[in-house]
Amino acid sequence: MIDVVVSYSQFSMYMKCPWKWKLTYIDKHKDFTPNIHLVFGTAMHQTIQDYLNVMFLKSIKEADAMDLESKLHLFMVEQYKKLLQDNGGLHFVTKEDMKDFYVNGLEIIKTFKKHRINYFNRKTQSLKGIEYQIKLPTVNPNVNAIAYLDVLIQEGSKYTIYDLKTSSMGWGKFAKSDESKTMQLVLYKNWLARSLNIPLTDIDINYLILKLKLYENVDFPQKRIQSFVPPSGTVTMNRIEKNFNTFVNDCFKTDGSYNTDTFFAKNINDCKFCPFKDKPELCSKNNG
Repeated sequence: MIDVVVSYSQFSMYMKCPWKWKLTYIDKHKDFTPNIHLVFGTAMHQTIQDYLNVMFLKSIKEADAMDLESKLHLFMVEQYKKLLQDNGGLHFVTKEDMKDFYVNGLEIIKTFKKHRINYFNRKTQSLKGIEYQIKLPTVNPNVNAIAYLDVLIQEGSKYTIYDLKTSSMGWGKFAKSDESKTMQLVLYKNWLARSLNIPLTDIDINYLILKLKLYENVDFPQKRIQSFVPPSGTVTMNRIEKNFNTFVNDCFKTDGSYNTDTFFAKNINDCKFCPFKDKPELCSKNNG
């Protein structure tokens, strides 16, 4: 028997393009290209999560006294060095980009501290976990689902899963209707309910979208931090869970090994940012 784990990112990739999933996981053609967004997003996560750890486990006063500006800078440098090593020592970000993202990150931090009470209240809430791990069996007993929740808050018998997303300008109508973005927390809600053996109604989900920049010369009010709660009713939940089960059944045999007999379709509408788009020997953009 083979004990394997699958993450949301695997499921999301499969839903977008099964062929890309096959190239990446079965054929091991991993083409990793680091970028400034990955550097900044990881660093901002670490900065806010550090603040929340201190706020909930020590005090608001100590958290507010933290030098988050220096932390963000340190985390960005550390993350860049790590990805630089993974990239074979090839530089992939300019100093100007690092500075621009850092300066805008300071605005996010300032806004977060000012409006933190709208989301995180030490008087009524407790911190259940940062990067809270869920691991549970799927429809295949030899394939486990694994997830790490950015922030899990408990308030009485209720829980809220917060996912931190950095974004250039926030989520508009198109992004909010894109299930490849929104179904992550819907799936996590279901998994958490199963893991804790509690009703789905006891779990809320919330994306906190941290905007790098605001629109200029507009007549409507803007927020540096955008909160978005995706639909997670029974119909939506069942559809996403069904799709996840299909992914597991299509991609793995009963012993947990890869199912190489599956027909992995190519989605020619998902090629723009695909690392294999310029490699015809791996993907000719047709199903023949």
